[in-house]
Amino acid sequence: MFSESEKETIYFFNAGASFLSVLGCIFIISVYLCFKQLRIFTFRLVIYLTIIDLLESIFFMIPNFNTESHSTQCLVQAVGLTYFCLADILMVGAIAYSINLAVIKEKDITKYEKCILGFVFGVPGAVAGLPSITGNYGTSQGWCWISQEHEIMDGYGGFWRLGLFYVPLWIVIVYCVFAYSRIISKIKNQLHLISEEPGLSSRILKKLMMYPLILIVCFLPLTAARIYEFFNPDDPYMWLTIVSGVFFSINGFLNAILYGFTDMVRKEIFKCCKQDKSCTTGSEVSSNYSLLFK
Repeated sequence: MFSESEKETIYFFNAGASFLSVLGCIFIISVYLCFKQLRIFTFRLVIYLTIIDLLESIFFMIPNFNTESHSTQCLVQAVGLTYFCLADILMVGAIAYSINLAVIKEKDITKYEKCILGFVFGVPGAVAGLPSITGNYGTSQGWCWISQEHEIMDGYGGFWRLGLFYVPLWIVIVYCVFAYSRIISKIKNQLHLISEEPGLSSRILKKLMMYPLILIVCFLPLTAARIYEFFNPDDPYMWLTIVSGVFFSINGFLNAILYGFTDMVRKEIFKCCKQDKSCTTGSEVSSNYSLLFK
């Protein structure tokens, strides 16, 4: 187990990364509120993801390095992280699914927005309380989450971690790789249907490849840390925990940059910086999905 000073060090690293994510999320939400022309379906999905990331980062910033494993404060962080981490994963998958349907099958799925929200926010709400039944919420090598310790049933901590986080995470990662590979293949062949802007092809393809890469970069260290912890429960490695926590915490900041800070968003900000009247009168958005691609 970590000493009190090591737990404090882990917390401050994680809190710093989470603070960056909070700033990034607030920026994207502010942009959405300021520019009416960005309030289209795909950017609303980005805003839902941003809100999830914001709340996830806030819960991750709760100081629990010197609290009891089953204190109320620890329980609040554990339940909050379980809920919003799963919601984050599902929303990333929903965005990939939406883009895949729009580009590959050329379907309009805006009418399914409520179904997407019900799935993304409803499923975590239905399952987030389950680890408390088996007494598996508590300290988890640096912060409060699903603990390997138990009160009622033996061995359920690993089961809940897999079922509520790691299995959904890697299913979504595999799906994103599959979905964006199909999208990239089609865009390579039919890019002129989206835009004839010079240089757009390279930018679109690079950005599409970044979507699943962000998930892998942010969550692979955490997966590695938990595998190490599983095989070495009595000998945790502090710096592996710090690295995994920082990459996990920075996920909201990277999502804000990748999904939110697009060419169109920069264009609208530039207009307002130049005090252009068009930034308040609105402009036509040529394509719902080009907002995410560009």
